[in-house]
Amino acid sequence: MGIKKLKTGRNYGYDESLKSRVCFEILSGELSFKEARQKYGIKGEGTLYRWIEAYKKQASISNLQVMDATNPSAENANTNQNEDLVKKNQELQAALEMAKLKITALEVMIDIAETELNIDIRKKSGTKQ
Repeated sequence: MGIKKLKTGRNYGYDESLKSRVCFEILSGELSFKEARQKYGIKGEGTLYRWIEAYKKQASISNLQVMDATNPSAENANTNQNEDLVKKNQELQAALEMAKLKITALEVMIDIAETELNIDIRKKSGTKQ
């Protein structure tokens, strides 16, 4: 299987790419902790738990699939997310335009009411309350 072990003092460390691959396989549900330990020859029971915690700190769970470039569903998730953001942006821009039109219509209506009915609707800046 080509597992690279790096000698660090009296203990052996594992290659970072191996750690990432094992963590991804566990978090994606491809392997259980026990299966991963057996498949990759990892002896310590707590080792995988420490790797998972470190892996979670590096990448949030929602971005987990994005980190694996070989996963086609990650590209679909990114594309769908981008499409959703573009759609939401267009909806917000349309709502902003409608709000601007409404404000303009209300200002025109106030202007007409003030001139035709001789009613002071807008607050005067110098009046006392």
